[in-house]
Amino acid sequence: MIESHVFDFGSDVYGERVELYLFKRLRDEMLFPSVMALSAQIRRDVEAAREYFSMLRRSEASAGATPVSERT
Repeated sequence: MIESHVFDFGSDVYGERVELYLFKRLRDEMLFPSVMALSAQIRRDVEAAREYFSMLRRSEASAGATPVSERT
């Protein structure tokens, strides 16, 4: 099972076909003792993903590659 979160996206794509590209697994599936613990983990996951893509963009920019956000 894959759960995804699209950062900074506000369009309505319900019923539309989308493609999902996997770059990195953040963590294994976990059970949480409370909604608060789940919420805290989601915040950590978002921060880890943003940092990963930030580093990836910097690396690609220095190598002259097409940025992740412009790939189709």
